[in-house]
Amino acid sequence: MGERYVVANGAEGEPGTFKDRMLMRRNPYQVLEGVAVAAQVVGAVHAFVAVKRSFEPETAALSRALAEMSESGMLGDVPISLVGGPDEYLFGEEKGLLEVIEGEDPLPRMFPPFVYGLFTTSPQMGWSAGVEVPVGPGDPRRGWRGPTRRW
Repeated sequence: MGERYVVANGAEGEPGTFKDRMLMRRNPYQVLEGVAVAAQVVGAVHAFVAVKRSFEPETAALSRALAEMSESGMLGDVPISLVGGPDEYLFGEEKGLLEVIEGEDPLPRMFPPFVYGLFTTSPQMGWSAGVEVPVGPGDPRRGWRGPTRRW
């Protein structure tokens, strides 16, 4: 079996939608925690959070949370990268999103990544933010919700 990756899709492109942007803006810690848990569960070698470059407040919130959580060791051993992409609608399509992560234009691939031995999971932000971390008594992560300031 090939290498595994987790890609959280924050490229919300449907007209009038805002749920993913709200999650990234208001609680980026919860989004990143979900991505970290997913990466650990599937045995990923790397995780990516893909966001449109025009989502500046969301990108700033995720960058800040990623730095704070990485510094405190809250994200585990799997590296998580924040990837900014174009505003095109195809950036939100799974294979187009993977192309952008690899430095290409957001065009869909002919074949899904598993054909080449790459195994990905590409959840929407709502799924990533809904993952809970099971921790026991005395675990320093228990009850951690990030800094107390509001976004």
